[in-house]
Amino acid sequence: MKIRSLFSIAAAAAVCLNLSAMPVPALEDGAYTCTVTPHYRHPVTGVIEDSGGESSEVLGQSMTEGATLTQGLIEQQEGRTYATVRLALMDNIENVDFMVQQRGDETFTEAEYDIMKEDLDLNESDFRFEIPDESCVVRATFYVIPMGRDVVYYIDFSDLKAGSGDFVTELDDGVTPENDDNESPAESGGEVYNIPETVVNDAKGLTFFDEQGNEIFPLSQGEDKAESKNTKDKARHNAAVPIATAAAITAACIAGGVIAHRRRQ
Repeated sequence: MKIRSLFSIAAAAAVCLNLSAMPVPALEDGAYTCTVTPHYRHPVTGVIEDSGGESSEVLGQSMTEGATLTQGLIEQQEGRTYATVRLALMDNIENVDFMVQQRGDETFTEAEYDIMKEDLDLNESDFRFEIPDESCVVRATFYVIPMGRDVVYYIDFSDLKAGSGDFVTELDDGVTPENDDNESPAESGGEVYNIPETVVNDAKGLTFFDEQGNEIFPLSQGEDKAESKNTKDKARHNAAVPIATAAAITAACIAGGVIAHRRRQ
C-alpha cells in the first residue's frame, strides 16, 4: 500500500511538472481589455525604488492607485504586443515615462509611447506603448508638480477579455506608433537599463516645500490651507498656495481610484 501511494504521488508530481513546463499560448491578434494594477513595490522583487521609501509605502500606494486607472487595453498585432494605460490627475503630473521588463528579467527597456486620447473633462490621458507580452512588468515614472519630484512605481496586467471598451486602438490619422516597425525597441537600439535593487536617492519622500525651498507641514496647517484656496494674492500667500495644492493632489490621489471605479459602473 505504501509503495502504491508513493507511485501515485510521483505520478501526480510528474503531471504537475509537465503542465508547468507547457508553454503559455500566445494571444490571438486583436484587442483585449485588461485589469491594470499599480504597485509601489516591484511585484516580483519587492523593491521600492521611489525615493519615498518604506516609510511612505501606504501613501505611495494610494497615490499610484489614484493616478492609474484600473482598466487598460492590450493589443496583439502580428506577433507584437501593445499596452494602453490610462492616467488621471494629468493637470498635476508631467514628464510621463515608461520602461518595460520581461517578467523575471533584471533589465528594463525604454518604451516610446503615443498619447491615444485625452479627456480634458475627466483630466485623463491614454498612453500606448509596446510591451514584451501581457505578463510583463512596466516601470512608470512621472513628475508630480505639487510634490516637486518624480514618482517611481510599477504596473502589471491581468484578466484579459476580448474587446476594446472605450479605448482607441489606433491614432485618428491612421499613423501607427513611431516604434511600430520590424524591430522591437530592444532590437532597434532602444536603451536598456539595469535598475539596481537598492537605489540611493537623497531626495526626501512625501515631503512638501514652499517656493523658497523651506520644508512645510501641510497636515498641521489645515486653517492656512483652507484660507489659501480662496485667495488670489500670491505675494501675501506664496507659501500657503503650494501647501493647498500639495494637500489637494494627495487627497485626490487617495480618492482617485474609488472615483474612477464608480465612474465606470
